[in-house]
Amino acid sequence: MTVKTSALEWKKATNMPNDEFWGLVSKLGWQKGSDSTDVQKKFMKLVPTLGEAEAASNTFTKLQGWLSTRIDEWLKDTKSRIPVTDDGFMDLTAHIIGLGAASYKAVMEDPNLAVERAKKRDYTESFAYVFPGRGDYEAKENPEFFKAWAERNWNNYKNLMEIEAFRPIWPHGATVIVAMGMLKQGDVLGFLGYEEKVEKALQAIDTFMDIFHRQVAKFDTNVHAVKNLYNDVKESRS
Repeated sequence: MTVKTSALEWKKATNMPNDEFWGLVSKLGWQKGSDSTDVQKKFMKLVPTLGEAEAASNTFTKLQGWLSTRIDEWLKDTKSRIPVTDDGFMDLTAHIIGLGAASYKAVMEDPNLAVERAKKRDYTESFAYVFPGRGDYEAKENPEFFKAWAERNWNNYKNLMEIEAFRPIWPHGATVIVAMGMLKQGDVLGFLGYEEKVEKALQAIDTFMDIFHRQVAKFDTNVHAVKNLYNDVKESRS
């Protein structure tokens, strides 16, 4: 199965009209302390197709470019400095866009507002992460995507079971392997029913790795990948 995008949507993907974009942003409710993962979920409910998402992302990139140029030119003209790294500057400008059209317009008119916001660290990383990509929509529409993800996790934890230094957490690794095996076989309900056991296993694995990881081996247990898989499977069913 492939993500559905009509010819009209691909044409539209060049850019989302500014008014439409700002209307979407206002519905997302981005603010200081927002979680980009939660806001992305809201985005995908409001924007059900990849073509429309790419159009919104393109408009975001365009507006961020204009805003960055405006602030950079003002800094040069006024011989001012802004207390952020390059990455922080991108997060700052993304945050200003996330706050909405009025915030964006205000900074375009008075870039010193961005400097003051940077001084106060009054911004959150990062509104740019809200825009989903093809993989996010494939996960939503294609159950085979989850099976492939489970396969990768299954292999990862199977490798763990072959490393003697990790013997203390082998039983916990086995729990994760059982859950991943269920999803590989398409048993979504069984996989979800195993979540509490997997959560306890991941906690034990995480604790062990925090203490011993650097000493015993270079191995990534990918705890977050397992947690994210559970979250995305549940989200796809909501």
